[in-house]
Amino acid sequence: MLSILNVGHLETLFWDGRMDSLESQALLPFTDANEMALPSQTELLNRFNQGSAYSSEFTIAFPENPNINISNIGRAIAAFERSLNSRSRFDDFMDGNVFALSSEEKIGLKLFLNLNCISCHSGPMLGGKKFAKLDSVYSYNATDLGRFEVTGNSNDRFFFRTPSLRNVASTQPYFHDGSVSSLSEAVRRMNHYEAPRPISEQEVQTLVIFLRSLSDSTRPSP
Repeated sequence: MLSILNVGHLETLFWDGRMDSLESQALLPFTDANEMALPSQTELLNRFNQGSAYSSEFTIAFPENPNINISNIGRAIAAFERSLNSRSRFDDFMDGNVFALSSEEKIGLKLFLNLNCISCHSGPMLGGKKFAKLDSVYSYNATDLGRFEVTGNSNDRFFFRTPSLRNVASTQPYFHDGSVSSLSEAVRRMNHYEAPRPISEQEVQTLVIFLRSLSDSTRPSP
């Protein structure tokens, strides 16, 4: 499951990267049949205009164009989403606090680097900016063509955005089809898909220990 935390740092959204701005994405749920299911954006505007408090708030937020309109609604929601940032003990470690991670977590980090997981899960978000193709060792939803459905390029078939690993211990189920509920199993599968060598069950758990250190330390665990 893709988390909304840190979403403001991403360049594309959804597993297939179909949206490239938070402002546009923020408007989709209002008229999506599986979410709020409003009949139109006109109905959305009507509902906003029924709340007298919104008028003054939009005037303060958008003095250059103080109207309740579709563009400003998207901008307001996107501004809120950009405020949802997390910080983990791993960040403290990267900032120089060598005691922020336990010895077991440091071993997991070393294994993470040695297996070249960083080739996809890189940058401040530890992923989220590349598209990768899953192998066929494990079956997955072959009806979802991934990035191809956005680009129409046959080379993009079954490519999906590599998710950020921040808060990964709390964002199950995993993969674009939600087919895996356990972080340990997700690590095992990715070992088959991408890793340069098979890893032992002990190494799987060592990686999981490290991945749990990426959880937001500023908010209570779910």
